[in-house]
Amino acid sequence: MILTIGPGGCGFTFLNWSIVFLRGDKCYVNCKNDTIIIDSNPLLGHTAHNFDKDHVAKGFHNIDLTSTTNQSIIYAIPSSHSDFLQMLQVPGKKIIFDNRCFADKVMARFFVVHPFATNPYFNLVQQLSKFYDIDQIKQVLIDSSKLFITDCYDIPKNKDLFIINYNEMFQDLDQIILQVFDFLGLQINQQRFDTWKEIYTEYKNRNTNVFNEYSSSNQKIDPSNRIKILREIINWRNGLYHHT
Repeated sequence: MILTIGPGGCGFTFLNWSIVFLRGDKCYVNCKNDTIIIDSNPLLGHTAHNFDKDHVAKGFHNIDLTSTTNQSIIYAIPSSHSDFLQMLQVPGKKIIFDNRCFADKVMARFFVVHPFATNPYFNLVQQLSKFYDIDQIKQVLIDSSKLFITDCYDIPKNKDLFIINYNEMFQDLDQIILQVFDFLGLQINQQRFDTWKEIYTEYKNRNTNVFNEYSSSNQKIDPSNRIKILREIINWRNGLYHHT
């Protein structure tokens, strides 16, 4: 089994599809025992959500590992550092998203590519916009992104892990994909490699300006307003948000 572990919006849906596609699979059997036909292009807007991945988003205890196989690839989002440590105990290869850098870019991408009711940050901004300027809220959210991205889990040293950061995922994956496959002990299907590179180029281009899209309205914020908004965001993170 392969675990790709990182925050929402870090691009691991595309990475998981890449592994399945490049190892030559014609279909993927997920943990629900559904057979997913592997499309030659999974892109849907900024994301690869045309690929129906195995996904754990609300705590690792939510998945029945007895239903996994050696071919399973699971994108897991840690809900806490303890959840992350539990993931590391599971047998199998693990690719970890580097949350120690580019936290602002991760936050911006999560907001831009998932502007829906299922996006908790989007909902937070909508709630706070009843009381504060929406562009100021988004700016403070970006400025405090480390609270949600960097602080979620600590990557241990001296572990057999493959670490990949934001720029490597969204700009340079074509340069390190061979390293990924070497780490996994897999062979790339060369007949699919050129097709994959074309799709990755499209994916990279679609995601190039995500941060600029988010921060295009960047503006100065009155210090007292910044403190008020930040307090609201921290209360929300700690489950103490009460605005109605």
